[in-house]
Amino acid sequence: MDEKNINPQESIDIINKAIKDARKETDDAYYYLLLWGILLVVFFILSFLASFTFPEHQKLIQSIAYLVFPVGGVWSFLHSRKSERTEKIKSIHENLYAYAWGGVGLCLGVWTLVTQFKGLESYVPVFILLFGFASFITGGVTKFYPSVFGGVVCVICAAVANISPVYQCLYGALGIFAATVIPGFIMVFNKKPKNV
Repeated sequence: MDEKNINPQESIDIINKAIKDARKETDDAYYYLLLWGILLVVFFILSFLASFTFPEHQKLIQSIAYLVFPVGGVWSFLHSRKSERTEKIKSIHENLYAYAWGGVGLCLGVWTLVTQFKGLESYVPVFILLFGFASFITGGVTKFYPSVFGGVVCVICAAVANISPVYQCLYGALGIFAATVIPGFIMVFNKKPKNV
């Protein structure tokens, strides 16, 4: 194998270029937190409003609310395909976010189906609790404390939602907002490249 001798200045330039490139590349955690956070806040608000409308309108509003899941799924899929084509460097935390939040999504999908078929009404506290757990864990591992704080808010909202079932969808919206939307926006504003 032919090795080219490089001087110390060239080595430093190569390292600086690699650092600059790594800083430009960001994981898409903020994108998915904002996307799913906003969609789920809309879902919970629509679900809350549906409980105060006439029965013939409840089904329509609930059907519209449940559209957020396929819309979010397609949107996430398309964005992930685009990212895979353009991504040069993978964040070390990308797998953590993918598995933690993907696991939450899987659990929530199964739990929602079971509660719908069994006619159970109290899926919201479990929903909020799982979001709080994932937010707390990912925030703690990545040392991104707005996510840890959002996770704690979610857990509190889940507890209060059990006490106050009439307003549990509003507590769901609040918890999801604290665990996803706020950290997502903080990530966006902290994304500015730093000078090397």
